Order: sequence, then structure tokens, then C-alpha cells
Amino acid sequence: MKVKILVGERLNKIRKERNLTLRELGNAVGVSASHIGQIEKGVTNPSIELLAKIAEFLKVHPCDLLLTTNISMGERLRGIREEKGIDLEELSKATGIAYFKLGEVEIGNERLSKEECDKISEFLDIDQNQLSFDIEVNLNHIRFICHDVFQLEEDSIHLIVDYLAKKINW
Repeated sequence: MKVKILVGERLNKIRKERNLTLRELGNAVGVSASHIGQIEKGVTNPSIELLAKIAEFLKVHPCDLLLTTNISMGERLRGIREEKGIDLEELSKATGIAYFKLGEVEIGNERLSKEECDKISEFLDIDQNQLSFDIEVNLNHIRFICHDVFQLEEDSIHLIVDYLAKKINW
């Protein structure tokens, strides 16, 4: 259900930015206005084919319809930490990550490595993806661009993404 709602929210936002009605978008991609409305309300998800048609019509990459948050890694960390009633000092001691680094992460001046995300996720008892969502989305977006725009072979795409992941300690 969460994915349906988030895809719908993103589609609704982009459609409204383009000043399109449900009917106009539906007609352009070959579905009813009510079907677009159901997607936007999170009642249903679009098929991959429909998602591609919508993205093409809106002149966005299909990944852009799936990007659902602009909340940074640090903002997510702070929110989860505060929700669990854990202060930075406690998190630092439990994970071995410097207190000042955690503070810099939370204000957006630093990023966590994959290993650091793993330590924090384990201590906070959360899914590691809750902290690393933006990195994974960006790496997937790069995969799509390499494949769709540059039409690179899978081996080349893997090398590029692997190189970038190593550069950001991911």
C-alpha cells in the first residue's frame, strides 16, 4: 500500500505542475480519468507499460515518477532517532561513529558509508533502506540512463555503477 500511495502522490504532484487534468492525462496515455485518479489516490499502481507512457507524455524519466521524497539521509536519521528517543551521544557510543560526524550527517554536511548505515540500522532496529533510499535511487537512475540513453551493455553499466558506489563508499 505504501508504494501505491507514494507513486500516486508523485504522479499527482507532477500532473498538477504541468496544469493537466485527470482527463487530459488519461486521454493522452489511453486510460480513463478515474483510472489516473485511482493511481493518484493509491488505490492501484500503474503497470510498467502505463508508467512508461505516463513518463513519456509528462517528459520525465520513469524513475522520476517513483522518486517520492526529498528528505535527506540526515533528516531521516534524525527523525527515526528522535522517534525512538535516542540522542546523538547514545547513537555514537552504540555504533562507534563519531558524535560530530553524526551531527554533520543530520544537518546534511556529511554522508554515511554503507557500513555506517548498517551499524545504525542494526542499533535502531530498522531496515537499512530507510537511511540509504536516496543513494539506491540515484544509483538505479544512473543504471537507467546508462541503459536507456547511452544504450550501454550490462557489463559496462555494472562497471560504472560499481565504480561510483566505491567512490561514495557504498
